[in-house]
Amino acid sequence: RRGKSEKYLANIEFRVGKLIADCGWNFAKDVTADSFQSWLRTHRELKDKTANDYLEAARCFLNWLVRLGRTISNPLLSVEKAKTKEGVAVEIRALSDDEMLRLLAVAGERKPVYLMAVHTGLRQSELGALKWSDLHLDMAAPCMKVRACTTKNGKPVEMRLLPELVNELNKLKACG
Repeated sequence: RRGKSEKYLANIEFRVGKLIADCGWNFAKDVTADSFQSWLRTHRELKDKTANDYLEAARCFLNWLVRLGRTISNPLLSVEKAKTKEGVAVEIRALSDDEMLRLLAVAGERKPVYLMAVHTGLRQSELGALKWSDLHLDMAAPCMKVRACTTKNGKPVEMRLLPELVNELNKLKACG
């Protein structure tokens, strides 16, 4: 933990925990380069950088186990990192107003999620980390307080919420 941010530690814990569960690693001796690479092949949706982040998290954890004398070596040192496409950005565009209105018209129960995304600009992971206690819907100026531990830059953010979004969130909350 020395000198590491809470966000960094949470990422390591999440990624290593996911690998342990998905790969069936019960003991340090269960960890192999083959099992990691097999897991990676079943997660083709991961971008190269994300795959490298999982590899690095597991390597850090195993290096720590080696330092503690709980395992002899780190079997993931032989795994090569994926080659990332430096400087190549994927073209992403915002929906037009018309496209957004059509999406909201057919969104059904997902409408509050889409409204929250479009009105706040939060990332998918930030939206997923929201708790009802982060939303202050009954105030004169309804707002949302995004916790520092859920933001990419590690800083808390307070945002006002538009009436349309507050209305949808209140309906959602009433449904339990």
